[in-house]
Amino acid sequence: MASLSYQVNEQDRIALIHTFKHFHPGAKVDLQFNAENPFRVRGKLIGFDEGRYIILSLSPHIIRDYTDVIKEGNGCVIRTLVEGEAGKCVAFRSTVSLITPRPKGLLFIQFPKSVESISLRKESRMVTQLPVVIVHRDDTSEEALFDAKTELTGHIRDISRGGCRVSVQWGEGQGKIQNVPIYLKVNNVGQEESIIVKAVIKNQQREDPISVSLGMMFETNNKLNDLITELGL
Repeated sequence: MASLSYQVNEQDRIALIHTFKHFHPGAKVDLQFNAENPFRVRGKLIGFDEGRYIILSLSPHIIRDYTDVIKEGNGCVIRTLVEGEAGKCVAFRSTVSLITPRPKGLLFIQFPKSVESISLRKESRMVTQLPVVIVHRDDTSEEALFDAKTELTGHIRDISRGGCRVSVQWGEGQGKIQNVPIYLKVNNVGQEESIIVKAVIKNQQREDPISVSLGMMFETNNKLNDLITELGL
């Protein structure tokens, strides 16, 4: 494999570092290869070495069946969703440098010199590690009934006035978490009392075999205002 190292200006390098710090192994990516007819396939991020290469995982069957497109030296466009302060759809151009179909389909592509991104949220988000407890919300009752048998525990990864993303432990064999109205009990460091706010689970994404990331939308109420004030959002 030829050397993948190359120079980029400092401004582009800072932007790349800021983007790639939100990339995590297992993240799903969309690959579009240069061909007479655009060919797209889904893959998974394995890892990367800044300034040199990115390693992606593809099905060995896809690599074997499309050798005329998935080949060393061919160009491609990578698209993926990146979590962080604002949430982005990121895209960049690259070139296939090395393919290893066995024992697992791995694709080495050049580390990009620049990236393009589109913000997915109207508001920027504060990155946090706030402990949180989640329980299903019964709108026939005004009480938030937290019970160790039914609640989920985790931490808020990022938060804005409109919503947050929460990481919870949830094994692969447990299926999907229902997108339902919930209560969030937020334990802010240094505060004696927890703040309980209303929210709705809007989306979810598996992070690894034992944890899931949940996208939440807040419902406006006085407690939410207390939380926003507490965090200085």
